[in-house]
Amino acid sequence: MMSHYEALAIAQLIFFAPALVVALAILLRHGRQEAISFTILLCLCRVIGSACGIAAYSNASTSETTTINLYVAYYVCSSIGISFLIQMLLSQLKRVNDGLYSSVKIPTRAYRLLSLPLLAGIILGAIAGSNLSGGDVSESDRNTAITESKAGSILFTLVAVLLAAITAFLFTRTRSIQREGDRTLLLIVAAALPFLAVRVIYGLCVSFDGANPGETFYRLAPNVWVEAFMSVMEEFIIVGLVLVAGILVSPVIVEPAQGGHNEGYREGMDAQLVDQSAKRGQVSQCNIQSRPFAVIGGRGQVEAPPESCPSAAKIDQRGSSLLHNPSAQPPRL
Repeated sequence: MMSHYEALAIAQLIFFAPALVVALAILLRHGRQEAISFTILLCLCRVIGSACGIAAYSNASTSETTTINLYVAYYVCSSIGISFLIQMLLSQLKRVNDGLYSSVKIPTRAYRLLSLPLLAGIILGAIAGSNLSGGDVSESDRNTAITESKAGSILFTLVAVLLAAITAFLFTRTRSIQREGDRTLLLIVAAALPFLAVRVIYGLCVSFDGANPGETFYRLAPNVWVEAFMSVMEEFIIVGLVLVAGILVSPVIVEPAQGGHNEGYREGMDAQLVDQSAKRGQVSQCNIQSRPFAVIGGRGQVEAPPESCPSAAKIDQRGSSLLHNPSAQPPRL
């Protein structure tokens, strides 16, 4: 008879395998996006972990060492997957922040720095799993693995708290959001935060209170209902929200400008200038299609507007100087 643990592993496989296909389809349609890339990594991690869990729970005839290693693989995939979960939401916030029509925003470098503790958490989780694998694990290796697991969970928790703080900050800047779809992304991240909080708390409980068999949060075989409602369900919801965002919200493909200028600010400013001038009838004679005339070229420079559009040239000249001086006020058109 199928156990509850095996059923839970099968449920994860049933969800994450199609989710992986959907994420790949979004990637092929819209091009590379950080949020979808991390979604693919999370789905791969969960598919592999679920397969290991099914093999461990269903094959009672295998050796004890093999079974333990399968349990450890399932645990490692579960513990490090939270890093990809946080990165998915962090990437959405980065897009919203980059598109703000404001000089007051979080530097792009800050998002990159937040990736470092997440990477460290992944490494610690993998090392902890390697110390737990094998038939006979010494007490020293076991204690080391517990310490590494705790350290990784703390790092994930700190980044999750900062993610919530960034979300709160961006809600104070909603009037500066110019790009279509960015408000939707911000709302989706806000909706995902409570579920992320539960998932992070579950990871902390497993790391700090899951050392001995039979305990509710035992890392290799936690209570199946606790795992289902504090870990698996939360991941289902967050991944579903991110995939919906990937389907509904159009991508932003902008090359970074030379000299460290913020590409989101550049695009938002150009769009603002074109919108203002179009309302006054100043660029009606120009051939403006899906993007503003002041697009970013292959080397991160603003291309010249068409010669047949003198008003566009005027706007482009002002917009370019403004882009190199973000603290300046927009020109009156």
